[in-house]
Amino acid sequence: MSLVSACKRFLSSRLSQSLLIALLATMAGGLAPTQAQAQIYDLLVDIDDNFTIGTPPNELVVDSTSLPAGDVARLKFRVSNNGPGAAPATTIDITVDGTVTGPLDFIGQEGTITNCVANTGVITCDVPALDAPVETPAGSGIFPATFEEVILDFQTTVAETVAIEAVIPDGPAGPNGENQNTLSNNDLTEVITVLAGVDMFVEWDVPAEAPAGSFFDYTVRVRNVGPNTADSYRLTVPVPAGVINITPPPGCSLQTSGTQQNYVCNVTADLAPTTETGPFVAFTFNGQIAVATGSEISTSVNVDNASPLDPNPTNDDDVFSLDVIAGSDVAITKTRSPSGGPIFVDDTVNFTIGATYIGDTPTSIRIEDIVPSEYRIVSVNPGNYSCGPAPFFVGQVVDCTASGTGDGDPDGDGFFDYGDIVIETIVDAASDPDTPADERGTGPGRSGERVYQAMGHTGCNLREPLCASPGNGSNCLPGF
Repeated sequence: MSLVSACKRFLSSRLSQSLLIALLATMAGGLAPTQAQAQIYDLLVDIDDNFTIGTPPNELVVDSTSLPAGDVARLKFRVSNNGPGAAPATTIDITVDGTVTGPLDFIGQEGTITNCVANTGVITCDVPALDAPVETPAGSGIFPATFEEVILDFQTTVAETVAIEAVIPDGPAGPNGENQNTLSNNDLTEVITVLAGVDMFVEWDVPAEAPAGSFFDYTVRVRNVGPNTADSYRLTVPVPAGVINITPPPGCSLQTSGTQQNYVCNVTADLAPTTETGPFVAFTFNGQIAVATGSEISTSVNVDNASPLDPNPTNDDDVFSLDVIAGSDVAITKTRSPSGGPIFVDDTVNFTIGATYIGDTPTSIRIEDIVPSEYRIVSVNPGNYSCGPAPFFVGQVVDCTASGTGDGDPDGDGFFDYGDIVIETIVDAASDPDTPADERGTGPGRSGERVYQAMGHTGCNLREPLCASPGNGSNCLPGF
């Protein structure tokens, strides 16, 4: 057997394999730690001021690149390990300094980089150990970096430029001699811009309750809690259900979108910064309650379109609620036909008297009309009223009552209509009559109250001197 053949046989034997393994193990054990094959890792720091939180459709876009004063700057810090080996735990030091205010107030954190603590303007956070990158997918030659992140929140207060710096300190080597092979990417600086900003604040000033049928004020108080002066803003106030005859403040107009009606007030006057209890601008609306006792009146107010921008929406809305208590508003009308032109002796003149109410239904109402002696009553049509026995007048007096809801609210305007009383007369003589119709009502909120209201015929004064009537020379009366 040749020497070569003998060597091959020995190397292929189990004995030779065992001896070789033992020899290699002995050699490896004899090497110093600094001679071991080192695993190199590479840490990288990144700052993001424009990022997305969550996944569609519930994702939230955060953009702190440029934001108004008073807003919260949200900044994401990432520490990555580009490998190839695992990286030990370390820390990251963060400074956020404004050119006016200095360090911004650190107000919150969330993420897998934890224990962030501010100390003399520097925020230090704990970064956990990072695994070595793994080839993904296998065989692709791509080794995505492993990383941990944290989102830090900072309160802005004034317009300024803010510099953000994040630094990973030079850390110790890993347990097997691992070290960082690139130090140039362990320090990064970003800059964001804080613009002028305002914080609009609205609230209602409204009584807790008001009688049905009554008019009431509901007032919006507007404040700007800063930090800068507001030079314009918009108020939107929906029309409250159950309120009619609304008088808005100057500069506010009614706008309709579908079935929704809103009063919109576009304000361009400067509003200086103050506190939430400081001076305010008042916008007072007045309306009449057209619903009955036990109802509730409610509406909202919103302020938007502020200039400069308002980053805080939490105090841009308010809602009021008012309880409707017992009450009723009764109104009386009186018209004449003919309504204009001269009135001549022997002409027929009709007076139409009606009553309506809004709010609670009155127990009853009474209308008394004393027709001047210059008018001779021919007939009275009482309609829904009870005016005594026919012919429904006594001398020159028409005295009628009504109860219930009359004809209801046929036109949906909130007023319940008792209908009309029509008094037909003939002019007997010229004079200067005063013909008031009195409405006297009792009911919820009006116990014992006596109401007198001037009628629509006010100004219908038939006066001397007399004038010649065309054709017959008789006297004529100028109309009202």
